[in-house]
Amino acid sequence: MQIPLCDGNAEVFFEAGFFEDINVVSPIHDHKYCEVHFTERGKSTLVVNKMEYTISAGEILIIPAGMTHTSHNADETRHRAFQVNYPVSQIKKCSFPREIFTELIRKIDDFLVDGKPRDISKYIIFMCKDIFTAEPKISDAEDRGFIINDFFANNYHLQIRIDDLAGRLNLSPKQTQRLVESYTSNTFGKELTRVRIEAARRIIKENKELSLLEISQRVGYRSYSGFWKAFKTVK
Repeated sequence: MQIPLCDGNAEVFFEAGFFEDINVVSPIHDHKYCEVHFTERGKSTLVVNKMEYTISAGEILIIPAGMTHTSHNADETRHRAFQVNYPVSQIKKCSFPREIFTELIRKIDDFLVDGKPRDISKYIIFMCKDIFTAEPKISDAEDRGFIINDFFANNYHLQIRIDDLAGRLNLSPKQTQRLVESYTSNTFGKELTRVRIEAARRIIKENKELSLLEISQRVGYRSYSGFWKAFKTVK
């Protein structure tokens, strides 16, 4: 979805960006674009570059592109997030009327069911007009590049296959393989290995009490031997 924002147009991405997991810790990951988190009810805790932030009902947290983070929701939390291809250099936290979030979430839930955007954009613009600065906008985003990057970032810990990504892109596995190679310079399998091992290295630095077996399982490997073999291949 493209919306007028600050000094130009910005792309807002909903792909795999809205979630409401209760008592589930998301894997450590980052994004190509900045991510806007907001909570209508309950409380969400996000750890961004080892710093902890809590957003309660009516609060927004903006995470700049490239910053590693993870999130955890308390019981009965209603938490959503979307990404915007607009340059933000610092983490930002602010408050907003809770009823705006309630209405936006209702409209987004409808959008995810039937694909009709309705007037979501006016709520996004209303939310973003005071929290984004008028810095130069980056070039237009490539939707497929975003989907590929986001797919690996959010699913590396699962037993994913190229067919899963092909379904997201509405392409054949062969077409998807060519597209992955175009955007990442790797095959699907090699890119998945790279993302998993990078995640493992972050976890090793941030959770020294975990065993290598536990880490290997967290990043999607079923056995320690498979993890160690992959670890040695990624520089």
